[in-house]
Amino acid sequence: YFFVRKNKIHLRRNWVKHADKNNELDKRSQDYVVSVGRLERQKNYIELINLIKGSSKKLLIFGKGSEKNLILEYAKRQGVEIEIRDPVQNTVLTNLMCNYKFYITTSLFEGNPKSILEAMGAGCIVIAPKNENNVEIIKNEFNGFLYDLESMNNFDSIFTQHIEQLNMISSNARETIENNYSLNNFVLKEIKEIKEISI
Repeated sequence: YFFVRKNKIHLRRNWVKHADKNNELDKRSQDYVVSVGRLERQKNYIELINLIKGSSKKLLIFGKGSEKNLILEYAKRQGVEIEIRDPVQNTVLTNLMCNYKFYITTSLFEGNPKSILEAMGAGCIVIAPKNENNVEIIKNEFNGFLYDLESMNNFDSIFTQHIEQLNMISSNARETIENNYSLNNFVLKEIKEIKEISI
């Protein structure tokens, strides 16, 4: 416990630098879905494999961790093509994301998930579990898709959405990041609050 009044506390969320480029969705890879994060139980990659099993999608993960072999072996048993790449710098990652249409996370818990913000800034169609943190960022079917981890069977209904609808969601996702999670906005808010404190 900290004996500080709530009105003295300001929540500072993550900021991201959105991608330098913005490939149109129909020019991005249709074959892969992308995910980013440590290869640990919290990220729930086994469930992600289950959710794309039976679709034509391949899975590309950027991450390292103790469950790498487990994930690779499980994907092989389920007939899901998978590629795991080592993590890369954020500026490289956001530009790489511009080559892919869909970003999916099945993470069991996140605070203010930076990889989701980066994917939205790259114009990806983000598919994420409906939880307290993700609903602060994603408005379902407006700038991404939210799903219930307990009841979701697969993502076929999302993968087959009309391109015009997906283009709108991609555009709204980038706009969300530019308006609410950009470094410029972060700095302006910081300066404003410092001025208020010094008055």
